[in-house]
Amino acid sequence: YKQPEIDYCLPDEFVFFPLQVRTDSVAEKTYLDSLDVLERLSTISFQLKKYIVVKKHPWCKSNAVRVTLLKLAHENPYLIVSNSEITHLITQSKAVLAGNSGVSLEALISGKPVFCFGESEWSRVTQIIQSLDDVHLVFEKPVYDQNIPKLLAFLLSQSGLYNEAM
Repeated sequence: YKQPEIDYCLPDEFVFFPLQVRTDSVAEKTYLDSLDVLERLSTISFQLKKYIVVKKHPWCKSNAVRVTLLKLAHENPYLIVSNSEITHLITQSKAVLAGNSGVSLEALISGKPVFCFGESEWSRVTQIIQSLDDVHLVFEKPVYDQNIPKLLAFLLSQSGLYNEAM
């Protein structure tokens, strides 16, 4: 997707949460509703005084998402809504939380810790969030899965991207 300019006014350390289109067919494979996750993440970030950066999907037209983001950003000074370029947000983040977005795959490729609350071809090498009680894990020390390089090599070779990168 076409990306806007890079936002250089980001905190030094933050968890990045790229939102998906809630009505997208892949959203059916998530364990939790993204707005429920967002609200829990916001509560935890406020309690811990740790930043989260949220980016709404460029194709999202949901009024519920817009209103929730406005409300939470107003209530929580540690929640930043960004429209910055996705690769920049990934590389600047401490970790990425996603349902089953392709952004989580990009984050794995970038070497970032990834937490997913949905099924995807790569979710088994991420840290799975299956309940709202587990959302706090994104602020703790991530566990690295030794199978990440093998799975990424396989997925990228199947897509043809691996050979192009070499």
